[in-house]
Amino acid sequence: MTGQNREAIAATFRAVHAGASREAMRLPPYDNRFHDPAEAASDIAHLRVLHVELDHLVAAAYAWPDLGLGHAFQETKQGPRFTLSPRARTT
Repeated sequence: MTGQNREAIAATFRAVHAGASREAMRLPPYDNRFHDPAEAASDIAHLRVLHVELDHLVAAAYAWPDLGLGHAFQETKQGPRFTLSPRARTT
């Protein structure tokens, strides 16, 4: 991992943390909103974009460009979640 990769990951993580901090005192409602396919509020949509960006930066840093992360609302044991594709979660 290069210093440039590390800084890009750190900057994106800070952006995610800054957005989540507004909701930190109400984590369950925030988590529910983040994973709710019907939730389209701009703050939640932006956090989803940042999570996708962070995952892609980490994959690139570890030279996993062909992993096919496939972020979307996926059915999981916990119900619908905004997460990686089933293939990416098991690779």
